[in-house]
Amino acid sequence: MSASQEQIKQAWATFAGLQPDDPATLELAQASHARQLTKGALLLKEADSDTEVFLLLSGALRTLRSTEQGQDVWFTDLQPGELIGEIAALINQPRSSDVKAHLPSVVLAISQRRFLEIASRHGAVGLAVARLLARRLARTSDKLAELVALSVPHRLHQELIRLSAPIADGQAIVTPNAIPSVTELGRRIHATREATSRALRDLELQGIIARSGEAWILADLIGAAAED
Repeated sequence: MSASQEQIKQAWATFAGLQPDDPATLELAQASHARQLTKGALLLKEADSDTEVFLLLSGALRTLRSTEQGQDVWFTDLQPGELIGEIAALINQPRSSDVKAHLPSVVLAISQRRFLEIASRHGAVGLAVARLLARRLARTSDKLAELVALSVPHRLHQELIRLSAPIADGQAIVTPNAIPSVTELGRRIHATREATSRALRDLELQGIIARSGEAWILADLIGAAAED
């Protein structure tokens, strides 16, 4: 997919909460260019010193960090409309994680200098960045609280709720295309594959998860999952 100038303007306008013909939107659109990524392609590498900023136009990106044993630790998935690389641009530090294309993706790239220059002159852009950082901080705090306070079944239950869509009677569905592998679920909740598999069985035995064809129905969105 290539990006038209109208798509580029609309993406920046949506991010900043502005109109496509706003001066800030036009400056961001003119200063950025589209880059296509195939599935699995590396956009950013941990510890690299480049400082470009990116806006995800389409597809999905994944942030990862490698352990000393060479295993990838999942942090989060990024959806269209999200900014990537803003921390390195703001504080001139190396990249804090790898960012890979989870699906074929298109990003809009803009240099650190131009992005900061535009943000400093247009308060709406700076406010959009501040709101983005606040949302990510809140999300990270929630994940850390879960990791410290909740058992593996509890963490798995919370992650499945995040992946689900509501249906009738207080239930929710995780559609087949949204169900990760057990290994992937384990990465998401920072548990081993074996512990995650046991937690899935526990939740099914309690009736918290019910299978409907290839989909999963979450039958208890507010009740607690079982303790280990």
